[in-house]
Order: sequence, then structure tokens, then C-alpha cells
Amino acid sequence: MTVKNNSSVAQNPVVSNANAPAGTWTGTGASPNCTAGGSLSLAAGASGTIIFSCSSVATAKGTIFFTAIAQRGGTVTSASAISTTLAISTFIANLGTSSATCLYAGSTLTMIMTISNNTGSTITGINGTLTPIAGAPVNYVSGPTPASIASMATATSATMTWVYTINSTGTTNPFSYNGFATGTSGVLLTTPTAVYSPLKRGVFAVTANPASTNAASSNTELTFNVTNNGCANVNSVAVTAPVGWTFGGDAYSLVTLAAGSTIETWTTGGGTFTAPNVAGQMPLGFDGDFSLVYTATPSAATTSVFTLRVTDATGAFTDVPLNVPVNAFSAPLNDAKNKLWREDFK
Repeated sequence: MTVKNNSSVAQNPVVSNANAPAGTWTGTGASPNCTAGGSLSLAAGASGTIIFSCSSVATAKGTIFFTAIAQRGGTVTSASAISTTLAISTFIANLGTSSATCLYAGSTLTMIMTISNNTGSTITGINGTLTPIAGAPVNYVSGPTPASIASMATATSATMTWVYTINSTGTTNPFSYNGFATGTSGVLLTTPTAVYSPLKRGVFAVTANPASTNAASSNTELTFNVTNNGCANVNSVAVTAPVGWTFGGDAYSLVTLAAGSTIETWTTGGGTFTAPNVAGQMPLGFDGDFSLVYTATPSAATTSVFTLRVTDATGAFTDVPLNVPVNAFSAPLNDAKNKLWREDFK
């Protein structure tokens, strides 16, 4: 269990509750047994891992997932965490990934199925099936690799991989995968279905104020609001204007670090805003305003597409497009209705 201390002070000792985590078993045979994990001492902003060891009897066949919270002293607790679902059998398929579990649109996701043969005999003709949950924000690229496994001796394991890219259109987020394997050892064998669930597409909600502007305008200020629903704290926001816009060099920001706490010290240069230090990065769940003044807007009505490149604390980034309508501006004087006015001063 990985625990991160998001507070501003050290936390010690940090333990799992329950310890070992409570398991939810579905299947035949006895539920696996797990040993208690150790404790952590976490500095502000630090992460650590609590390790549990679990074992099952040979006759067990089914699936299990674990639920626990991180706790310090019985008073400071985390949100409840749920593990991925593990398959338990003599012929099993477990799912994992070599990628991060939170990814941005355009990133590559590599899913790995580990197939294990503990039946006591050789299994031949092994095939893997992997299915993303409906609406998952992924596009299939390739896999499985290899396409099949000709033979597996008992007490051995092998892997198959699939590659996907994260898209911006899938509506199920967070998302998961289901997978299983089949093979033959005298009869057709099928593993329990494994589930891999802790996957998320990080997103950034972006708006502009004003939402639209006029053509052929000067000294037009646009404020871009970015809300961090991504994968980590935000380190920088780079605004790229389309053709027809001229940035005048005047820019400022206001970034929220906590409820009631904002800073104006992000550095600017060429339309890029950067946090002054780690403590000044935009946390998850908070937002920032990034304002730029343009000395010229497009000369005719159009829809301008700005690009905001948001980069998080790990260096991962995504490009967020934002439409800003540019309206025709016409307000001629009506000479036929001009009138003379006289003011008398006494």
C-alpha cells in the first residue's frame, strides 16, 4: 500500500487500518491469509510503501481485493483505498501495467497480463483476452504480444502485453480492464477473470474570461482559468495563441494553494507561467488564473483556438485546446441623428 503525506508536517507512525487489509473473497476454498505490514514515518510531501504478504491453499480458486485506510495515531486518517482485484487459482492471469496509473490524453498505456501455471502439468495453446470497460478513454494500438504462447511447463509464468493510447473522448473515468487466459491440458482450462482498476485519465478544466472578444482590438486581456484534476501538482502553464493574436508581454497569475490561500509569484515569460518552487505548485483540486494582454486580435471574425500546455510536477503534460470566438466589431456613428447640445455655466 503506497501512502503519501499531503500535509505540511511530518506524520509518524503511519499504519494500515485494518492491518492486514480486509480482503473480499469470491470463489471456492479458503480465502487467502495476509500478514500485517509495518509502519512508516513520512516527512511532509513524502511517500512510502507498506508491504503485506499473503498466501492461499492449493484448492483455492477465485478472486480477492483488499480495502484499507492509512492511519496515524487513530486520529489522522486517509480516504479508503481499494486494491486491484487478484485472481487466485492453479492457472491464473493477473493484470498490471508498466505505465503510470494516471495518464493524460496522448500518453501510452501498456497493459501486462502475467499468466502462471501451477497445475502440475504442461499447458499448451495459451491465449489471453483483455477488455477495457465500456467508455474507457483508450484507443487500441497493438497486442497481445506474443499473439499466443505455445506451451507452459508447470511452475512457470509468462507475460502478454497490449498497448493503448489515452484519448480525450472516453466518458468512463476512472476506468478498468478485465482479462483472462485459456489453455489446454487434457481439457480446456480458463483462468478466473482478473480486474485491473486503479486507472485514471488526468484532465484540466480550462475556461477563458471574457469567453469571446472583438476583432481588430488592442490591449485585450484574456484570463485563462485552469483547474487541476490531473495526476499531480501543476508546475507550469504555457499559453500558445493562434495566428492573428499579438502578445504584448504583460502577464500575471493568481494561483490557489489551499482554501483561502493564493500566491502571485509564478514567473512569466513568453506566455509561460512557472511555479516559483515545489511549495508554490498548484495542488490537485485547486485552480489558478493566468492573464495575458494582447496588443492585437484577429482583423476579422473567426474562432481562435488557443492551446494550453499544462505540465505537472513529474514532467508529464497535456495540451488543452480552448476556443475563443472573435466577433466582428462595427459601431458607426449615425450622422442623421446627431444633435447639438449646449451647456450653460453660471
